[in-house]
Amino acid sequence: MNEPSTWCLEGYVDDKREVWRTLVHKVPFQVGRRADSDLVLPFGRVSHQHAELIQRHTGLCLRDMGSTNGTFLNGKRVDQECQLKDGDIVHFADHEFRLVTFSALHPPSATQTIRLDDFHLPSRNFDRVRDLRNMLHSGEARAVFQPLVHLTTGETMGYEVLGRGQLAGIETPPPELFFLAEAQNLELDLSAAFRNRGAQDAAQLPGEPAIFVNTHPAELTHSDILFTSLTELRNRFPDLSLILEIHESAVADLSALQSLRSRLETIDIGIAFDDFGTGQARLLELTDVAPQYVKFDRIWVENLHRATRRRLDMVATLTNMVTNMGIETIAEGIESQEEADACREIGFAYAQGYYFGRPAPVTIFANPS
Repeated sequence: MNEPSTWCLEGYVDDKREVWRTLVHKVPFQVGRRADSDLVLPFGRVSHQHAELIQRHTGLCLRDMGSTNGTFLNGKRVDQECQLKDGDIVHFADHEFRLVTFSALHPPSATQTIRLDDFHLPSRNFDRVRDLRNMLHSGEARAVFQPLVHLTTGETMGYEVLGRGQLAGIETPPPELFFLAEAQNLELDLSAAFRNRGAQDAAQLPGEPAIFVNTHPAELTHSDILFTSLTELRNRFPDLSLILEIHESAVADLSALQSLRSRLETIDIGIAFDDFGTGQARLLELTDVAPQYVKFDRIWVENLHRATRRRLDMVATLTNMVTNMGIETIAEGIESQEEADACREIGFAYAQGYYFGRPAPVTIFANPS
């Protein structure tokens, strides 16, 4: 007769990048964002009632509870009850856990949740972490470029650098790469790797376009590391016109941002506020930091040609205000000629979006057919 077993879930349960083991101390055992869940995962992609572990006569089973972003067992989406076994990999949305069992005669801990060492990462993450580290150390991070154009002349004024990479030979979305990097405290390295590769490739572009490179929010809280990285980039590519994009929601310390801007001036790197208007419009920062560019999020310009007079007046007021501060305006996410025309008429200087060009390798722009 088989002795009874104690089940545990091992994985990340908060944003502290620490791995925890949680006992399945009762059944049903519910997982979700709700505070009264047995395993609380306070992440936006996890549903309030996401999934549950239930006991059947055949053993422990997994059931999705109608979650928005899905429950997955060993890489396959769960659409009905699934039998579980030791070592299974379970994803609640994009949060990964390993299911492990222990003999009830030798339970892992008397407490419900304990911290584990990093080597206890879920098994599939071993390979993904290894691939990520290899990508960083070998310089295999890649970059694609999306053009920005002058709305009056239609000429290309610059390109945004967007990072790309693979894990296990499979193209992996940047959010997934950064999610894994954040879990390993490698987000600064990954962000710098994308910038470095982008600057290296940008040297092939004709003319003197502005090159917009991105930051990870964590870099603003490690400004010395960010500045050192950018100084090295400037020393390697002294002739590039570099613009550092900072997401408006990442701006928390105004004095630190002012200091960063002053330091960037010494190495001839500009600043652009990205996705302006997605959260709170950072008007104080615009006044006191005065970036060279403000990129208005697509929410401002989508179907602008069909907008009400009130909305047109609001966008025109913001655009004129920013322009009067001596800051160049960029409309993001343009997908049609009509949107482009409306943005030009309302006063935007530049634009970016699929209508003008999708992200592509530098060779497409360095050697246009």
